[in-house]
Amino acid sequence: LARACLTLFVRSDSRVSQGMKRESNGVVPAATRVRHEAPMTSNQAFVFIKPQALTAPVVTFVKERLASEKISVVSEGEVAAEDIDSKKLVDTHYGAIAAKAMRIEPAALEVQEAAKGKFKDMFGKTWEEAVQSGVLVNAAQALDKLKISDQVLGEKYAALKLGETMVKLGGGFYVGSVDNLLVVNGFYMRMRCKFTTPGTKIHYFVVRWQPEDLSWADFRGKVLGGTDPVKADEGSLRHQLYKKWKEMGLEVEPSTSDNCLHASASPFEGMAEFNNWLGTPLEQDPFFATLTEAGVSADTASWWTADPAVPFEGKRQSLFDLVEDLDAKACAEKLVQISDPQCAPHSCAAKIGPSLLASDLSCLASESQRVLKAGADYLHLDVMDGHFVPNLTWGAPVVACLRKHVPDAFLDCHLMVSNPGQWVEDFQKAGADCFTFHVEAVKPEEVLPLVEKIRAAGMKAGIAVKPGTPASALHPYGPHVDLLLVMTVEPGFGGQSFMKHMMPKVSQLRAMFPDTQVQVDGGLGPGTIDAAAKAGANSIVAGSACFKEGVDTAEVIAGLRKAVDDARAA
Repeated sequence: LARACLTLFVRSDSRVSQGMKRESNGVVPAATRVRHEAPMTSNQAFVFIKPQALTAPVVTFVKERLASEKISVVSEGEVAAEDIDSKKLVDTHYGAIAAKAMRIEPAALEVQEAAKGKFKDMFGKTWEEAVQSGVLVNAAQALDKLKISDQVLGEKYAALKLGETMVKLGGGFYVGSVDNLLVVNGFYMRMRCKFTTPGTKIHYFVVRWQPEDLSWADFRGKVLGGTDPVKADEGSLRHQLYKKWKEMGLEVEPSTSDNCLHASASPFEGMAEFNNWLGTPLEQDPFFATLTEAGVSADTASWWTADPAVPFEGKRQSLFDLVEDLDAKACAEKLVQISDPQCAPHSCAAKIGPSLLASDLSCLASESQRVLKAGADYLHLDVMDGHFVPNLTWGAPVVACLRKHVPDAFLDCHLMVSNPGQWVEDFQKAGADCFTFHVEAVKPEEVLPLVEKIRAAGMKAGIAVKPGTPASALHPYGPHVDLLLVMTVEPGFGGQSFMKHMMPKVSQLRAMFPDTQVQVDGGLGPGTIDAAAKAGANSIVAGSACFKEGVDTAEVIAGLRKAVDDARAA
């Protein structure tokens, strides 16, 4: 999957306040909120009747069939099209397909070289040329440029012919020519309209059953039925609704694209769908609790709800696909396996940067020259202002002085300051090569403008997160920066112990951004490097390990580099 697939619509537990839940007429008191109290071994799923199939006979038919299979309906309700549209519930539901159409701009998509070749063969220009000229847009951008409705764009896209006016670049990834624009995933607009047409709605069921009564595979295959209702199991809901569609009051014969029903493909997907469609906070879901109690970090479990490609058994695979059709216990066990930090395939070579904060500051120039001679790839300078972190170090004047003594060194400046934007010009003039700031120090709407300001000054741009900040805080910015820094100690002081529990963040970022430098800083040395390297970090900041009295610095740097190289090659 492309990195953009992995930077999908963020599911926020704050989407609906913890005291409310969605209904077709807005929100209702928390007393009626769906509570999921079944043990981990129970299967729980989210089932809904799609708008085009929602009639009273269908609701009755579905409930009766569920009851006949010992599937309990814990709760049911409706979600109106207006709510689905305004809260982008269907966009989250369709994940990567919708992300490419609605949110991720073409410039931020990760497109394989073979796919770029297909694009050029079809449209006569490179992907980069199309992006630069502004002719290549996503579906949402096309609506704005063409001043047309979702339905009209969907109809125009449906008229295109694959291989003539449209090209497939990957799973759920198309580009088609519409009115002099090249539009990514314009087909999604017709899918979206089926859920967002005013006056329509979905009818949902929260269902629960015991695996010994019915496996998840049979729940989907024999009760729900396959995607194509014509070929689905004869006794399945989808096939029966296909056979009885007129009797059930449907206006159109069910088909693969209009197959009447949806159901969660796994307990984990069910958890994600409760969060999306009903606004149930993840921490209130028992399956989420089971995962975190088993050692899966809350940040990782939350990230997984966007169905990222994760490293498992030597390759990157869809998280949802890996656990599809597994019952609750088996699903949880596999997710624990997957959560073990693994080095996803990436293109970033090992880079080792001694942290000068750990050096003998009375002879900073000679200490810098010594570690460079020992094989360091860059020098890491921690800039602290006494406000963002409770310590003071140095500023641009020290960097400028150091630059005179190491004219060819790469100076990696990590600014732990409250207002990083005010220092960009000073550090550029001082000779800094990379300017990394903390996402916690900048308002979300100011992050990308600051990145552009740094790059316009001729420096590489990096963004860092403290231990208490989830990796998801970096997801929107990964495609736009050169470096992502995960702090493995609390920023502000050197010599702290390495926080191994930060490694899921590293794995997450590496899986999402295989061509971006992923840096770790804090407590790195021979005894901790393997965990960081296995998780996918390639840029290693090491302080005490490089400057501790009596150590062979060249040997330490070589050992750190080998660990990263070995993990990358594994």
